[in-house]
Amino acid sequence: MQPFVGEWIEQGSTRGASPIDLGLITFEWALRGRFLLMRTERNHPDIPENAALIGDDAHEDDYSVHYFDSLGMKRIYRMTFRDRTWTMSRHEPDFAVPEFAQRFLGTFADDYNSIEGAWQTSDDGVTWDHDFGLLYTRVR
Repeated sequence: MQPFVGEWIEQGSTRGASPIDLGLITFEWALRGRFLLMRTERNHPDIPENAALIGDDAHEDDYSVHYFDSLGMKRIYRMTFRDRTWTMSRHEPDFAVPEFAQRFLGTFADDYNSIEGAWQTSDDGVTWDHDFGLLYTRVR
C-alpha cells in the first residue's frame, strides 16, 4: 500500500459536470505501520469530511476498510490493490441507510502520481450505475 502514502488533491465530478476541487486527502501509516489511515480535509461545506482505517484481512489476499464521515456514516469496504488497480466494494448490508451496494474502481498512472476512478452504486448488487468520478493528484 506504499503507493498511497502522501498527500493528494481530490477532484470530483458527476456525469456531464465539470470537476470541482473537493480538498485534500492524506494517506499515512498508523499504529506502527500496521494500518493505513486515510483522511480528508474538505473545501466545500456540503461534502462530508471522512476518515478510514485500512488493514490487511487475515484470511484473504485483500484489505478491510473501516470508513467514517462527518455526517455520522459508517461503512465497511473490502479493498484490493493489484497491478495499479485499486478497488473498494461493499455488497452486504452494514451500517449504511439506505442500504445499497457500492464500489470504487480506480487506476494509478504509470508514475503513481495520479489516480483516476469512479464510484458506482447498485440496488441489486448486479447492475451498476455511475455515481461520481474522482481524480487524485499527488501533492507530496
